[in-house]
Amino acid sequence: MYSYHGLSPEEWDDEDSELEECCLYNLPREITADKSYFRSIAPVLSAFFSFLKGQGLLRNAATLATRVKELNREIVKNACDPQNWGPAKSFMMAAKDAGVDTTNIEALKKCLAFYNLQLLAKTKIAENSTAKPKTRIGRNDPCPCGSGKKYKKCCGRKIRVVPCPTGQLHLNMHRRLWRNAR
Repeated sequence: MYSYHGLSPEEWDDEDSELEECCLYNLPREITADKSYFRSIAPVLSAFFSFLKGQGLLRNAATLATRVKELNREIVKNACDPQNWGPAKSFMMAAKDAGVDTTNIEALKKCLAFYNLQLLAKTKIAENSTAKPKTRIGRNDPCPCGSGKKYKKCCGRKIRVVPCPTGQLHLNMHRRLWRNAR
């Protein structure tokens, strides 16, 4: 909380907007964890605020403890919704879902390369779907880059987006890359 807002717990107001922002937006956006982790946030924070109240260390601890309990379901809901995730969490959750060992740096690097290629492919498809249709280049036509080679032997061999049986967008080399990332 302090690193995001520059506020110590004593400065959190009774309106609890800082607490809400931290629990409902910052944590779900940044923390890569399973649903069980987010289920434990409200009880743990509530117990901590109650402890602070019992020790006389925080004047509005009771209000904060009550409010964080009320936010419990929203915390879990926001944390499980990919629309609320930041880019780093989106990548890490995709890696975990794909079975990549997220403690293995080399596996993460390979997975990140593939993930970035997928994002690029989606961007290119989105760009192409709004662009005007171009004249199709035949496989045996001269390559438009000017190399003098046939298109199929030159630029036609570059990575292309191809449909995947899962319905997702992948690249034609995705199986080899993905297999190596695991």
